[in-house]
Amino acid sequence: MEDNSGDNECGRKKHPVNCTYTTGMFANIKTTDEFAILLGVPKKSIPLVVPTNKHCKSHGCPFNAIRRNGGHCPAHERRWYPLLDDRGGGLFGPEFLHDLSSTRYIDCSCSDLVCKSAGYFPNQSAIYIPKDGNDIVKNTPNLLSNETKQKDKLHIYPWHFFPEHLIKDKNGRWKLKYDTHIDESYYDLERQHPYSFPPPRNVPTKWINNVYLSGYVRPQERWAQTNTTTKMPDWMLNMLAIDQSSDDTNHQNNKKKISTVQ
Repeated sequence: MEDNSGDNECGRKKHPVNCTYTTGMFANIKTTDEFAILLGVPKKSIPLVVPTNKHCKSHGCPFNAIRRNGGHCPAHERRWYPLLDDRGGGLFGPEFLHDLSSTRYIDCSCSDLVCKSAGYFPNQSAIYIPKDGNDIVKNTPNLLSNETKQKDKLHIYPWHFFPEHLIKDKNGRWKLKYDTHIDESYYDLERQHPYSFPPPRNVPTKWINNVYLSGYVRPQERWAQTNTTTKMPDWMLNMLAIDQSSDDTNHQNNKKKISTVQ
């Protein structure tokens, strides 16, 4: 098997095309790495698969569809993950992808490539920046494009701020620990310069690792706990079992045809 799951035309820069399924194609698959290689997708895209209980749209397909894949299974379509230049191209996890079933959603106003690569902030929109914080946000280096700086309303994802400047509300959403009635100074990591408003100078990946992923069990680790031998997710094991069953059925049917002809 050729490993074409990297950053090539079959990987993160472009989705595979002409995808199809043939009975028995998963017969030799033993690991998630081999599954990704066979499909020509990035290995980091496998944890992004979220199965559904709906059947794949492809005619005669024995598998169920997965989310964000146009109603298809992983064999018949391979677009469940964002490409390298898309928001979420860093393939951090399914929780960082936009849930299309959600209602009104406000994206981050920044032009930070690290933020774009990380994806969408889990379970909430970007935080509205009040007017008295606009100047500090607009003067943050490499955060906003010149065009965005001309706008009156700005919305910034919580991971741009330092954890000590954030608090969760009663709905579990992050908001700024900022009160216009309190004269307070805010600092960045160096604590050399005071700000009148929380400065959005944190690196999104640092926030994700130190706050969001602290104590969080990644999908691969859950699979390893559930399937200590294969270390493969249940949905993949189900696909392999269905494929094997279909292959066995085909062999039996072929034997019957040969027997009938004789």
